[in-house]
Amino acid sequence: MFSTGISKVDIWRAVAEGVTLAGRVPVGDFSRLHSLLFGASPSDSDAAVQYELSFCRNNDGRPVVCGTWAVVLTLQCQRCLEPVRVNLGRAVALECVGSEAAALRVRDGFDPLLVSEDPHDLSEIIEDEILLALPVVALHPEGACEAPAHRYSEVIEEVVEEEKKNPFSSLSGFVK
Repeated sequence: MFSTGISKVDIWRAVAEGVTLAGRVPVGDFSRLHSLLFGASPSDSDAAVQYELSFCRNNDGRPVVCGTWAVVLTLQCQRCLEPVRVNLGRAVALECVGSEAAALRVRDGFDPLLVSEDPHDLSEIIEDEILLALPVVALHPEGACEAPAHRYSEVIEEVVEEEKKNPFSSLSGFVK
């Protein structure tokens, strides 16, 4: 099965049937992620997440979700405070487990995905993966920008000079 939409999926059934889902999802559909973008508003975001997820069993017979996702996001550079485009993408390797105890026994190379009998929202899985991949500090490449303090040093110097004025200078006329 191959689909371009993203929706709720019965993960246990998808694994049993060997389902593969792929498509594009607008970044605006991810509420937690969208609020972290530079100048984020629901109408102006044309970025989309490309994804492909396969539900199957690994060599050990364990149920897994494997695939990839990629997106280009506009974040705020923490050096110059201007927009910076960040390419993100990652492989997904999740082992489906039915309990927290089983999550402790997940094989190396996989992260646990706690799955119930209810359909699971795939957008949450993808959004979680993107949030985990975000840079701690978004920056332009070294030398591509400068901190605002350098750009506005003249304004800062003027403010510092104004602050050096004596607050009691207006009272100097009263002293004899």
